[in-house]
Amino acid sequence: VQRIRDEFTVAVYETHARIALECRDIAHFNQCQTQLTELYAEGIEGCREEFLSYRILYMGLHNMQIDLMMILKDTAGCRDHKAIVHVMRIVKAISNNNYSSLFKEYRNAPKVTKYLMNLFIDRLRIFALQTISMVYMTGVDLKYIADALAFESEKECREFVLRAGGVIGQNRLHCRPSIKNFKQCQIPVSYTHLRAHETSLHLVCRLLLEKKKKKKK
Repeated sequence: VQRIRDEFTVAVYETHARIALECRDIAHFNQCQTQLTELYAEGIEGCREEFLSYRILYMGLHNMQIDLMMILKDTAGCRDHKAIVHVMRIVKAISNNNYSSLFKEYRNAPKVTKYLMNLFIDRLRIFALQTISMVYMTGVDLKYIADALAFESEKECREFVLRAGGVIGQNRLHCRPSIKNFKQCQIPVSYTHLRAHETSLHLVCRLLLEKKKKKKK
């Protein structure tokens, strides 16, 4: 469908994008998003608001404030759309470090939105654990954490907290000895993941850095 420009083409790219995101294939999802942005700009009908919401959410999750402001200009005529409203609540919760609202929105998120959030969910939970540990200095029940951070079970919550360096005893998180570990916990992001979503500004910076490296060699 690369040379076809009609509603069928849009439908194909939209379906492919949703499947790619479900399979955690960010590179292919990004390629579809690029094609869809061009097709929507040509006035071809499709689920424009839905895919615009994914772009907004991604920028919010990565704290790309300049890119986010540029994208929000495209929402002037569709800010009342339910998909846009929902991701804006998520972005606001992230910027305010409001983990309670964030994970409430995560629980209620549509499937594809949740697939995108799942790529960042570990990092978001680490940030939330840092906040919880600073608030509940004497300790907090794992049951509360499992519910607040939208884990499927208390067992899953326990395993995650331990991997992040949390100190647990009698089904409670001991916050004081855990804070430092949570702050030092790093959630890796692959180079391919970053490359898949770089903007034109990021691309220029990367190419200049690569050119500099070649000169040194």
